[in-house]
Amino acid sequence: MKAFELYLRAADLGSLRACTNASNAYETGVGTEIDIDKARFYLEKGAKLGQVKARNKLGYLAAEGSTEAEADWELAFRHWKISARAAYQPSLVEIAEGYKRGMLSKEEYTEVLRASQKTKSESWSKDRETAARIHGWY
Repeated sequence: MKAFELYLRAADLGSLRACTNASNAYETGVGTEIDIDKARFYLEKGAKLGQVKARNKLGYLAAEGSTEAEADWELAFRHWKISARAAYQPSLVEIAEGYKRGMLSKEEYTEVLRASQKTKSESWSKDRETAARIHGWY
């Protein structure tokens, strides 16, 4: 419970990881009661602060629905495009799948791939590549 309290304090101070941790705690009920609205709130806060994992997860939440018709694919792909442009591999996979299924145009797909490559090349270093492989970021 103390860790959860600290997550909330750190999230309020703008910590990306704390936003994700607070969201996960509310989603699973670890250290607090399950509260899906609060879980989404902290996920959105993390995404707005630049947390690509949070942005990716928001894409999955938008794509969920009890029926295909209830899924908000436009919102889902908007989230995935943002995190894919930041070279987040799971979102790139969703963008590729969307293109294959005809949900994204070739132009949209190409633009996201180019932006992702540019992000990777601008931030590349041997240490970053090693960390990315260890953590499974790509």
